[in-house]
Amino acid sequence: SANVPWRTPRTQKYSAGVQHEWHGMVADVSYSGSRNTFQAYTTNINQPVPNANVLAGRVAIDAVRPYYGLGTISDTQWGLNGRYNSLQAQLKRPVSKGLFLLAAYTREKVTVDGGGTDPRNRAYDAGEVAMHHIFSIVSTYTPSAFANSPLLPRLALHGWEISSGARFLSGNPLAVGMQTDTAGIGRTVRAQWTGSVNQPRTMQQWFDPTAFSAPAPLTFGNSPVDAIWGPGSISWDLAMFRNFPIREKLRLQGRLEAYNVLNHFNLNNPNTTFGQATFGQVTSKSNSTPRNLQLGLKLTF
Repeated sequence: SANVPWRTPRTQKYSAGVQHEWHGMVADVSYSGSRNTFQAYTTNINQPVPNANVLAGRVAIDAVRPYYGLGTISDTQWGLNGRYNSLQAQLKRPVSKGLFLLAAYTREKVTVDGGGTDPRNRAYDAGEVAMHHIFSIVSTYTPSAFANSPLLPRLALHGWEISSGARFLSGNPLAVGMQTDTAGIGRTVRAQWTGSVNQPRTMQQWFDPTAFSAPAPLTFGNSPVDAIWGPGSISWDLAMFRNFPIREKLRLQGRLEAYNVLNHFNLNNPNTTFGQATFGQVTSKSNSTPRNLQLGLKLTF
Protein backbone atom coordinates (compact mmCIF):
# COMPACT_ATOMS: atom_id res chain seq x y z
CA SER A 1 0.00 0.00 0.00
CA ALA A 2 1.04 3.63 -0.28
CA ASN A 3 0.58 6.24 2.39
CA VAL A 4 -0.72 9.23 0.41
CA PRO A 5 -0.61 12.16 0.17
CA TRP A 6 3.15 11.85 0.45
CA ARG A 7 5.81 14.43 1.04
CA THR A 8 7.99 15.25 -1.92
CA PRO A 9 11.48 13.79 -1.44
CA ARG A 10 14.16 16.44 -1.57
CA THR A 11 17.93 16.43 -1.99
CA GLN A 12 20.24 19.36 -1.37
CA LYS A 13 23.81 19.03 -2.63
CA TYR A 14 26.77 21.23 -1.80
CA SER A 15 30.50 21.11 -2.44
CA ALA A 16 33.68 23.17 -2.30
CA GLY A 17 37.19 22.42 -3.41
CA VAL A 18 40.65 23.66 -4.29
CA GLN A 19 42.97 22.62 -7.10
CA HIS A 20 46.71 23.09 -7.36
CA GLU A 21 49.38 22.11 -9.86
CA TRP A 22 52.48 20.65 -8.31
CA HIS A 23 55.56 19.30 -10.11
CA GLY A 24 53.63 18.56 -13.27
CA MET A 25 50.78 16.94 -11.33
CA VAL A 26 47.36 18.31 -10.52
CA ALA A 27 46.09 17.92 -6.95
CA ASP A 28 42.41 18.36 -6.20
CA VAL A 29 40.91 18.36 -2.69
CA SER A 30 37.22 18.95 -2.15
CA TYR A 31 34.32 18.51 0.23
CA SER A 32 31.09 17.09 -1.10
CA GLY A 33 27.89 16.63 0.85
CA SER A 34 24.17 16.22 0.54
CA ARG A 35 21.08 16.26 2.69
CA ASN A 36 18.11 14.05 1.80
CA THR A 37 14.70 14.61 3.33
CA PHE A 38 11.32 12.90 3.07
CA GLN A 39 12.82 9.79 1.47
CA ALA A 40 10.74 6.65 1.02
CA TYR A 41 11.09 3.63 3.29
CA THR A 42 8.95 0.55 3.91
CA THR A 43 7.58 -0.69 7.21
CA ASN A 44 5.05 -3.29 8.37
CA ILE A 45 2.11 -1.35 9.76
CA ASN A 46 0.50 -4.61 10.87
CA GLN A 47 3.33 -5.56 13.22
CA PRO A 48 2.00 -6.09 16.75
CA VAL A 49 3.48 -4.64 19.89
CA PRO A 50 5.62 -7.11 21.87
CA ASN A 51 3.31 -9.83 23.12
CA ALA A 52 4.05 -12.42 25.81
CA ASN A 53 1.38 -14.83 24.57
CA VAL A 54 2.86 -14.84 21.06
CA LEU A 55 6.34 -15.36 22.49
CA ALA A 56 5.09 -18.30 24.57
CA GLY A 57 3.25 -19.78 21.60
CA ARG A 58 -0.16 -19.55 23.25
CA VAL A 59 -1.77 -17.50 20.47
CA ALA A 60 -1.19 -17.03 16.76
CA ILE A 61 0.46 -13.76 15.88
CA ASP A 62 -2.27 -12.80 13.40
CA ALA A 63 -4.72 -12.71 16.31
CA VAL A 64 -2.93 -9.81 17.98
CA ARG A 65 -2.03 -7.70 14.96
CA PRO A 66 -3.53 -4.19 14.65
CA TYR A 67 -5.52 -5.39 11.63
CA TYR A 68 -6.93 -8.58 13.07
CA GLY A 69 -6.54 -11.72 11.00
CA LEU A 70 -4.29 -10.19 8.37
CA GLY A 71 -0.60 -10.84 7.91
CA THR A 72 2.18 -8.44 6.98
CA ILE A 73 1.06 -5.14 5.45
CA SER A 74 4.00 -3.35 3.85
CA ASP A 75 3.47 0.38 3.79
CA THR A 76 5.64 2.84 1.90
CA GLN A 77 6.11 6.02 3.89
CA TRP A 78 7.95 9.26 3.19
CA GLY A 79 9.90 10.70 6.07
CA LEU A 80 13.35 9.16 6.07
CA ASN A 81 16.19 11.68 6.29
CA GLY A 82 19.84 11.14 5.52
CA ARG A 83 23.14 12.93 5.19
CA TYR A 84 26.23 12.36 3.09
CA ASN A 85 29.55 14.01 3.94
CA SER A 86 32.82 13.28 2.20
CA LEU A 87 36.39 14.42 1.76
CA GLN A 88 37.58 13.72 -1.78
CA ALA A 89 41.19 13.96 -2.90
CA GLN A 90 42.63 13.32 -6.33
CA LEU A 91 46.16 13.41 -7.70
CA LYS A 92 46.49 13.35 -11.48
CA ARG A 93 49.60 13.20 -13.61
CA PRO A 94 48.71 14.08 -17.20
CA VAL A 95 50.30 12.07 -19.97
CA SER A 96 54.01 12.86 -20.04
CA LYS A 97 56.66 10.70 -21.66
CA GLY A 98 53.99 8.07 -22.13
CA LEU A 99 52.95 7.86 -18.47
CA PHE A 100 49.52 8.69 -17.06
CA LEU A 101 48.67 8.35 -13.37
CA LEU A 102 45.47 9.00 -11.45
CA ALA A 103 44.99 8.34 -7.73
CA ALA A 104 41.78 9.13 -5.90
CA TYR A 105 40.68 8.81 -2.28
CA THR A 106 37.30 9.34 -0.66
CA ARG A 107 36.52 9.44 3.04
CA GLU A 108 32.78 9.39 3.40
CA LYS A 109 30.08 9.08 6.02
CA VAL A 110 26.47 8.24 5.16
CA THR A 111 23.82 8.31 7.87
CA VAL A 112 20.06 7.89 8.06
CA ASP A 113 17.77 8.84 10.90
CA GLY A 114 15.72 5.67 10.94
CA GLY A 115 14.09 2.78 9.14
CA GLY A 116 11.24 0.31 9.17
CA THR A 117 12.13 -2.39 11.71
CA ASP A 118 9.86 -0.89 14.36
CA PRO A 119 6.85 0.91 12.84
CA ARG A 120 6.33 2.79 16.11
CA ASN A 121 9.92 3.96 16.48
CA ARG A 122 11.58 4.87 13.18
CA ALA A 123 14.72 6.07 14.99
CA TYR A 124 15.47 2.47 16.05
CA ASP A 125 17.24 2.00 12.70
CA ALA A 126 19.27 5.24 12.77
CA GLY A 127 22.96 4.98 12.04
CA GLU A 128 25.60 4.67 9.34
CA VAL A 129 24.80 2.70 6.19
CA ALA A 130 27.92 2.83 3.99
CA MET A 131 31.67 2.21 3.99
CA HIS A 132 34.16 4.88 5.08
CA HIS A 133 37.13 4.58 2.71
CA ILE A 134 37.51 4.25 -1.06
CA PHE A 135 40.91 4.40 -2.73
CA SER A 136 41.67 3.76 -6.38
CA ILE A 137 44.68 4.17 -8.60
CA VAL A 138 44.85 3.93 -12.38
CA SER A 139 47.95 4.13 -14.55
CA THR A 140 48.89 3.65 -18.17
CA TYR A 141 52.32 3.59 -19.76
CA THR A 142 53.09 3.77 -23.46
CA PRO A 143 56.88 3.75 -23.87
CA SER A 144 58.08 5.87 -26.75
CA ALA A 145 61.83 5.39 -26.37
CA PHE A 146 62.00 2.86 -29.20
CA ALA A 147 59.95 4.78 -31.76
CA ASN A 148 63.05 5.85 -33.67
CA SER A 149 65.21 2.81 -32.94
CA PRO A 150 66.63 0.54 -35.62
CA LEU A 151 64.23 -1.86 -37.27
CA LEU A 152 64.67 -4.95 -35.09
CA PRO A 153 64.51 -3.19 -31.66
CA ARG A 154 61.58 -1.11 -32.91
CA LEU A 155 59.67 -4.19 -34.06
CA ALA A 156 60.32 -5.96 -30.75
CA LEU A 157 59.86 -3.15 -28.24
CA HIS A 158 57.76 -0.39 -29.82
CA GLY A 159 53.96 -0.31 -29.76
CA TRP A 160 53.42 -1.71 -26.26
CA GLU A 161 50.87 -0.32 -23.79
CA ILE A 162 50.65 -1.28 -20.13
CA SER A 163 47.76 -0.32 -17.88
CA SER A 164 46.78 -1.20 -14.35
CA GLY A 165 43.98 -0.36 -11.98
CA ALA A 166 43.56 -1.06 -8.29
CA ARG A 167 40.64 -0.43 -5.96
CA PHE A 168 40.64 -0.66 -2.17
CA LEU A 169 37.38 -0.52 -0.23
CA SER A 170 36.82 -0.57 3.52
CA GLY A 171 34.08 -2.72 5.04
CA ASN A 172 30.42 -1.89 5.40
CA PRO A 173 28.56 -1.41 8.69
CA LEU A 174 26.81 -4.52 9.97
CA ALA A 175 24.05 -5.09 12.49
CA VAL A 176 23.89 -8.01 14.92
CA GLY A 177 20.52 -9.72 14.91
CA MET A 178 18.87 -12.42 16.97
CA GLN A 179 18.38 -15.93 15.67
CA THR A 180 14.71 -16.12 16.69
CA ASP A 181 11.87 -13.80 17.63
CA THR A 182 12.51 -12.70 21.22
CA ALA A 183 9.90 -9.93 21.34
CA GLY A 184 6.77 -11.75 20.24
CA ILE A 185 6.29 -9.58 17.15
CA GLY A 186 6.73 -12.12 14.37
CA ARG A 187 10.25 -11.06 13.39
CA THR A 188 13.75 -10.93 14.80
CA VAL A 189 15.25 -7.83 16.37
CA ARG A 190 18.82 -6.77 17.01
CA ALA A 191 20.88 -8.00 19.94
CA GLN A 192 21.75 -6.17 23.14
CA TRP A 193 25.29 -4.80 23.43
CA THR A 194 27.65 -3.30 25.98
CA GLY A 195 28.16 -0.08 24.02
CA SER A 196 31.43 -0.87 22.22
CA VAL A 197 32.94 -3.83 20.38
CA ASN A 198 36.55 -4.90 20.10
CA GLN A 199 37.34 -6.12 16.57
CA PRO A 200 40.44 -8.38 16.31
CA ARG A 201 39.57 -8.77 12.59
CA THR A 202 40.67 -12.38 12.20
CA MET A 203 38.66 -15.11 10.53
CA GLN A 204 38.37 -16.92 13.87
CA GLN A 205 37.14 -13.79 15.65
CA TRP A 206 36.26 -10.81 13.51
CA PHE A 207 34.67 -9.13 16.52
CA ASP A 208 34.30 -9.95 20.19
CA PRO A 209 31.05 -11.93 20.54
CA THR A 210 30.93 -11.37 24.31
CA ALA A 211 30.04 -7.71 23.65
CA PHE A 212 26.55 -8.89 22.72
CA SER A 213 23.76 -10.64 24.57
CA ALA A 214 20.11 -11.50 24.12
CA PRO A 215 17.73 -8.63 24.89
CA ALA A 216 15.22 -9.05 27.67
CA PRO A 217 12.06 -10.83 26.49
CA LEU A 218 9.51 -8.52 24.82
CA THR A 219 12.11 -5.81 24.16
CA PHE A 220 14.18 -4.60 21.23
CA GLY A 221 17.95 -4.96 21.55
CA ASN A 222 19.87 -1.71 21.85
CA SER A 223 22.74 -2.49 19.44
CA PRO A 224 22.77 -0.09 16.48
CA VAL A 225 22.65 -0.86 12.78
CA ASP A 226 26.38 -0.05 12.57
CA ALA A 227 27.61 -1.97 15.61
CA ILE A 228 30.48 -3.59 13.72
CA TRP A 229 32.34 -3.14 10.44
CA GLY A 230 32.87 -5.88 7.93
CA PRO A 231 35.98 -6.78 5.91
CA GLY A 232 37.16 -4.58 3.10
CA SER A 233 38.06 -5.67 -0.40
CA ILE A 234 40.99 -5.29 -2.78
CA SER A 235 41.04 -5.77 -6.52
CA TRP A 236 43.99 -5.27 -8.87
CA ASP A 237 43.83 -5.58 -12.64
CA LEU A 238 46.64 -5.49 -15.20
CA ALA A 239 46.59 -5.32 -18.98
CA MET A 240 49.24 -5.38 -21.73
CA PHE A 241 48.54 -4.37 -25.31
CA ARG A 242 50.70 -4.57 -28.41
CA ASN A 243 49.74 -2.47 -31.41
CA PHE A 244 50.62 -3.51 -34.94
CA PRO A 245 49.92 -0.72 -37.45
CA ILE A 246 48.97 -2.14 -40.85
CA ARG A 247 48.21 1.03 -42.72
CA GLU A 248 46.98 4.54 -41.91
CA LYS A 249 43.58 3.65 -40.39
CA LEU A 250 44.00 -0.09 -39.94
CA ARG A 251 45.57 -1.46 -36.77
CA LEU A 252 45.75 -4.84 -35.10
CA GLN A 253 46.04 -4.98 -31.33
CA GLY A 254 47.02 -8.00 -29.26
CA ARG A 255 45.54 -7.93 -25.76
CA LEU A 256 46.46 -9.75 -22.56
CA GLU A 257 44.24 -8.80 -19.63
CA ALA A 258 44.49 -10.12 -16.09
CA TYR A 259 41.67 -9.44 -13.64
CA ASN A 260 42.58 -9.83 -9.96
CA VAL A 261 46.12 -10.41 -11.17
CA LEU A 262 47.44 -11.12 -7.65
CA ASN A 263 44.66 -13.69 -7.08
CA HIS A 264 43.94 -11.95 -3.80
CA PHE A 265 40.93 -13.31 -1.94
CA ASN A 266 38.56 -11.09 -0.03
CA LEU A 267 36.73 -12.16 3.09
CA ASN A 268 32.97 -12.40 3.23
CA ASN A 269 31.16 -10.74 6.10
CA PRO A 270 31.26 -12.44 9.51
CA ASN A 271 28.31 -14.28 10.98
CA THR A 272 26.27 -11.61 12.75
CA THR A 273 23.45 -13.82 14.03
CA PHE A 274 23.62 -14.00 17.81
CA GLY A 275 23.26 -17.50 19.19
CA GLN A 276 24.75 -19.40 16.28
CA ALA A 277 27.90 -21.46 16.78
CA THR A 278 29.95 -19.37 14.32
CA PHE A 279 28.75 -16.02 15.64
CA GLY A 280 31.55 -13.47 15.21
CA GLN A 281 33.53 -15.62 12.78
CA VAL A 282 34.28 -15.27 9.08
CA THR A 283 33.47 -18.68 7.66
CA SER A 284 34.12 -18.13 3.95
CA LYS A 285 36.17 -16.23 1.43
CA SER A 286 34.82 -14.48 -1.60
CA ASN A 287 35.27 -16.48 -4.81
CA SER A 288 33.49 -13.97 -7.01
CA THR A 289 36.71 -12.57 -8.47
CA PRO A 290 39.40 -15.27 -8.88
CA ARG A 291 42.27 -14.48 -11.22
CA ASN A 292 40.93 -14.29 -14.76
CA LEU A 293 43.22 -14.14 -17.80
CA GLN A 294 41.93 -13.10 -21.20
CA LEU A 295 43.86 -13.17 -24.46
CA GLY A 296 42.48 -11.61 -27.62
CA LEU A 297 42.97 -9.67 -30.83
CA LYS A 298 41.31 -6.39 -31.75
CA LEU A 299 41.15 -4.95 -35.25
CA THR A 300 40.40 -1.24 -35.60
CA PHE A 301 39.72 0.52 -38.87
